[in-house]
Amino acid sequence: MSSRGTVSLAVDLPFSGLYKFTFRARVDQAGDEPVRVEIVSGKDQRVVNVPASEPEEYSVLLRMRKGERKIDLSFVNDYYVAGKEDRNFYLFSVKLEGQQESVPPAIAPDLPASHRRLIFVTPDESLSEDEASAMILGRFASRAFRRPATNQEVQRLVGLANVVRDQGGTFEESIQVAFQAILVSPHFLFKVERADLESEQESRRIGPYELATRISYFLWSSMPDDELLMMAHRGQITDQKRLLEKVGRMIQDPRSNQFVEHFAGQWLQLRNLDVVEPDKKKFSSYDSEIRDLMRRETMTFFAGVMRANSPVTQLLNADHTYLNEKLASYYGIEGVRGDQFRKVSLKGTYRGGLLTHGSVLTVTSNPTRTSPVKRGKWILDNLLNTPPPPAPPNVPELEKEQLSGTLRERMEQHRENPACAACHQMMDPLGFALENFDAVGRWRDREAGHPVDASGELPDGTQFEGVEQLRALLAGKRRNDFVRCVAEKMLIYATGRGTEYYDQCAIDQIVEYAGENDHRFAYLIAGIILSDPFQLQGYRE
Repeated sequence: MSSRGTVSLAVDLPFSGLYKFTFRARVDQAGDEPVRVEIVSGKDQRVVNVPASEPEEYSVLLRMRKGERKIDLSFVNDYYVAGKEDRNFYLFSVKLEGQQESVPPAIAPDLPASHRRLIFVTPDESLSEDEASAMILGRFASRAFRRPATNQEVQRLVGLANVVRDQGGTFEESIQVAFQAILVSPHFLFKVERADLESEQESRRIGPYELATRISYFLWSSMPDDELLMMAHRGQITDQKRLLEKVGRMIQDPRSNQFVEHFAGQWLQLRNLDVVEPDKKKFSSYDSEIRDLMRRETMTFFAGVMRANSPVTQLLNADHTYLNEKLASYYGIEGVRGDQFRKVSLKGTYRGGLLTHGSVLTVTSNPTRTSPVKRGKWILDNLLNTPPPPAPPNVPELEKEQLSGTLRERMEQHRENPACAACHQMMDPLGFALENFDAVGRWRDREAGHPVDASGELPDGTQFEGVEQLRALLAGKRRNDFVRCVAEKMLIYATGRGTEYYDQCAIDQIVEYAGENDHRFAYLIAGIILSDPFQLQGYRE
């Protein structure tokens, strides 16, 4: 071959197996790269460098199926400079040797474990290609669709695999194409919940496999595991005792970190940490590393309360948190060494619960100062679920008003505006309880040269002094409000929609169910899973 070209070998193979294709060749070298030869059989492709100027043998291994097959050998990188250089390829002979494998390729021990799990059988004398395909594709489709694949679905996939094999593809190549079809199916890409066409009711109870899928994506943000699918298959998923045991195992599983990250990040607004930019001149000790450590503290703390199945109120009044040396030093807490996070007692400190986490305090502040308004609104929104009405139009920000004195005094002057008073009387007292913490979560006793006044009074006349009394108030007198708030926020996350008036009875039942069990975390989750909004499709009161 003095230029680019191809020769082909046509064979009728007596069996499927691993074949050794050998060719004897030499070359005329030219240019700055060796002669390259491409060997193609079906979708199997190999490239061989041929450097020798004297005849030598070169071999490649090809996995091929029984029947008529073709092997193409191509000289692919011709090179020519007139009168100076000419790259040529000389082919003398080809030879094909094969051996039927005693160990089927799909279960060969040198293949990855993932390969052996997917292709767990291969055709042999006792198992036809269609039968092996049906076994492999039926199991894979059932896992991908999160329910048993129907016989019709499996046969369509087997038919697709047959088309690939009829066009010269190997058994594994045919399975690969069928896998691709499964992975682009709407039944994999979407959580399909089939409507009960015979039911005359607007809402219906979802099936056991659909329930397993809802539970798994609620707690793991991923498909159900084998145990959950087996519970659905056996009809055990609606058994409250078995369900509670499974929920307990699921929140202990590392996959529940997805629930912690997504739900806690959404509920506590921790995602906003990435866009909050405290003034670097005023808060030079705050940087991106401290920000990430703050977020990790809150996530780890939330996960600790959840996995210990503690009462939900522990999120407010726990006397511990999780710190490493750098974050503990930032908070002024001594005795913590090393980069690893560990459980740290907060007894004897001013801290405890979510309200004293640097992440929460930073995300509810302004770049240059604290914001009692933002902090108070955050508590009303996220802990009591009693959001204040929107601010009236054309009310200037505090910095733009001609006000003087401490922040509390300026806020009192701001509240003299009747348009502002109603909302601020709800928010400000709650936010001022956190004034001992600056805009980046560090403790302080003075603000603008004056002692911090962290006292407050709720609209119902309840008075408190500082964050410790506020925590006790929220976890005590307002405990039911807090638990109900968490239940509703979690139900929104679990169902993927906002709550409506017809959900209120279901939320009452969730809170009551959790209350019968000391408001412990697993019972709150189980109450949501057992609720009608979670288990009914097209739910309405």
